[in-house]
Amino acid sequence: MKKVVVISALAGAAIMIGSSITLACPMEYTEDAVVWEENDNGNGHTYDIIQLEYCSDTGCLTWEDAQDYVADNYGDEWYLATITSAEENTFITSTFGAYTHGAWIGGYQADNDDGSEGSWAWVTGEEFDFTNWNIGEPNDYDGREDFLELYSNGLWNDYYNDGYLCEIIIEKGSYQTPSGQNGSAVPEPTTMLLFGTGIAGLAAVSRRKRN
Repeated sequence: MKKVVVISALAGAAIMIGSSITLACPMEYTEDAVVWEENDNGNGHTYDIIQLEYCSDTGCLTWEDAQDYVADNYGDEWYLATITSAEENTFITSTFGAYTHGAWIGGYQADNDDGSEGSWAWVTGEEFDFTNWNIGEPNDYDGREDFLELYSNGLWNDYYNDGYLCEIIIEKGSYQTPSGQNGSAVPEPTTMLLFGTGIAGLAAVSRRKRN
C-alpha cells in the first residue's frame, strides 16, 4: 500500500497552540483509507492509520494527545479505532500491521468514582467484551498503564499515556452502545497534555480531504 508524505518540518516535538495539536514532525499516512466491506462480513466502517516520524527524544503523541489530534484534524466522524470482535482485530492487523510497531487505539482504563482504577472501556462507549491481550497483559506496570496499544501482530498491550507512540489507527462509522444508542462522534475529550520543550520551529500540518 502506497504512502504519501504530508509535511516536512523543522526538528522538534509536538506542541499545543490554543486548543489544537500542531506537530513539528514529518507526518505520513497510507494513501487510501480502507473500508471493511459488509459483503466481506465487515461492519462497513472506514479505517486508516496516521504515521508520525520520531523527531525528538520524547517521540510523538501521548494517547490523550492522539485522541485530541484526531478530533481536531479529522472531525467528529473519526475516532481512535475500537476493536469489538476477533474478525475486526484480524482485519485491522492484516491491513495495517505492516505499517506499525505499535499503534494507539481507542481503549482506556476508566477510573471509578472513588478514584480507583476501573474496567477497560472504548472511547465510543461500546461494550468492551472482546480482548486480545498479549501474554501477561494487562499488567498495569508501575500503576499507570491505562491506555491501549495495538501491536503489529494483533496482540494488545496496556501502556503509559506518555508512551509517545508514533502510529494511530482511526475509524469512521456508526456504532451502538450498551444502552442501544447509536452514534458516530468522539466522546468528551480527556485532559489535554502539553509536552516537549526546546522547540526549534513550527510546521503547518496539512490534512487530507476525506470523503
